[in-house]
Amino acid sequence: MLDLELINLPRDSYIVKLIKLTNDSGDTITWYRSMLTSRAKSIQGCPLGKLITRKSTNRGSSSQKYAKDCYLLQQFISGDPSSIDEVFRKDEPKSVSEHNAVPLNCHLIELKTTLHMTIDRLNEVEKLGKANRTVIEKLQTENEKLRRELVDSNERLSKHIVFSVTECEFRLFVADVDVCMDKGVVSG
Repeated sequence: MLDLELINLPRDSYIVKLIKLTNDSGDTITWYRSMLTSRAKSIQGCPLGKLITRKSTNRGSSSQKYAKDCYLLQQFISGDPSSIDEVFRKDEPKSVSEHNAVPLNCHLIELKTTLHMTIDRLNEVEKLGKANRTVIEKLQTENEKLRRELVDSNERLSKHIVFSVTECEFRLFVADVDVCMDKGVVSG
């Protein structure tokens, strides 16, 4: 999951984004570094040494340094071996098992990372849901207001039409009476 979020980012953006995605968790970043190391070790030309242990200094936090290692490992996996030596110690591993060691709690760390990312995304979905509900409520209110205005307009129009028809009928009636009276006067 982290791979998809970090793909093709330049170094500084990669480091910042990895730290953000892992909530600046040193355990999660070191787990991810171990996962990338396992992938890198399967590629010919990967150094055999152990990973360098990073510590916070004035030049940067251990999380930043581990995140940079992740970037360099990802670059190596993607075909750029130019800086891979910066990640490994120069001494040789004491045994094959030590060389391939992955922290025992890596699955727990992976689950924690996934949980944090899922919670963050759920919070975003909840915020969007609230915003959508607000918009829907406003639209429903506006729709009801327009419906009432339409009903009022229809009632006024109906009254006007009835009045106009009645007035028109009255005029026709008066005209008929006038015609009849004119005929009565003429014939009488």
